[in-house]
Amino acid sequence: MAKDADSALLIGIHTRPAVSSAKRLGLYTLSVDYFGDVDLKEMADVSLSVRSQRPFRSSGRVSEDHCGHRLAELAEGLDADLTILTSTVDFKGRVIGNPPEKMMRLRDKEFQLKKVGRLGVPVPEYEVVSGYEDALEAVNVFGPPCVVKPVRGAGGRGVHLVKTLEEVPFFEGPCLVQRYVEGLPVSTSTLSSKKDSVMLSTSEQILGSPLAGQEGFVYCGSIVPCPGLGRDLQEELEEVSARIVKAFGVVGWNGMDFVLGEEPVFMELNPRFQGTFDCVERSYGLNLLEAHIKACEGELIDPPQPAPGHSMRLTLFARERCIVKEDLRGKTVDVPLQHSIVEGGEPLTTLLATGKDREQVMAECKKAALEVYGRAVAPI
Repeated sequence: MAKDADSALLIGIHTRPAVSSAKRLGLYTLSVDYFGDVDLKEMADVSLSVRSQRPFRSSGRVSEDHCGHRLAELAEGLDADLTILTSTVDFKGRVIGNPPEKMMRLRDKEFQLKKVGRLGVPVPEYEVVSGYEDALEAVNVFGPPCVVKPVRGAGGRGVHLVKTLEEVPFFEGPCLVQRYVEGLPVSTSTLSSKKDSVMLSTSEQILGSPLAGQEGFVYCGSIVPCPGLGRDLQEELEEVSARIVKAFGVVGWNGMDFVLGEEPVFMELNPRFQGTFDCVERSYGLNLLEAHIKACEGELIDPPQPAPGHSMRLTLFARERCIVKEDLRGKTVDVPLQHSIVEGGEPLTTLLATGKDREQVMAECKKAALEVYGRAVAPI
């Protein structure tokens, strides 16, 4: 790890897992995040947040309140030996990992699909359109079902599955229309230096889960490692991931999304920390922040074998506007302030589970989710 480093500044929408890793490394830890959850505030030595959680007050909406520049503004004047971005932030200083300008460029989905397609990696058929009428025409040409989504974005928000022309959402400005690819949504994560890379983990993605209070393609969680993935497919994903990492020149810990049908079809490269952070650390028995820093310095760890079984993360979203009745510390992570108000559709809290197989971790998360929705929150 970086020699003589005593402190770390972590900046991003969500920093709690990385802060936990930094504290385990013995680093004095400063955090600038969006949510300002209770467990993060208790863990970090310094914690500044865009959102201010208060009893009997709304915590607002990410889509309305979040701007990358607000995170950057909060970070001004903070100083640490290491600065790490966990998501795309327009930060001007030196960072350990992908520079902000590269992260911003890679938010362009068309740019990604074009470049990956040139590598010979399967990508969905797609067209970038300038407005609603063009989207109707593209869907008609491809034939439904199609996916209509923003050219830029993350987390699956604003992504629509269109089965008829009548379901094409009205919008202004450019968007991406792509032929729907049926299959299992999975992701890989890699550690890469400027010269080489290794695939660290695989995961099954949980998208639009009614159990978590969501629908559509919204990212709700992951199961690590991906259940039922055969060796041949694992090796194919490893080879494809290495080619994509090299083509884009990303460093540190990054992730890629695929859909597994007849073959892996590339969906997106995420040049930032992944939602699988907790699960990867649990299943692979490593400090992911340390591995990220080492990779950025040119040292790749030997990828460990996962422990038997699986780890699962499930983010619960508020099903409606609600008040947090119970103190969830010790029961969940990303803990909202007791008596704070969470708007419908917003992230509420996160469940973590470890078990012998997919069925066990799913059952544990289902039980915990029902308890949170049934007792810990109340609609208002």
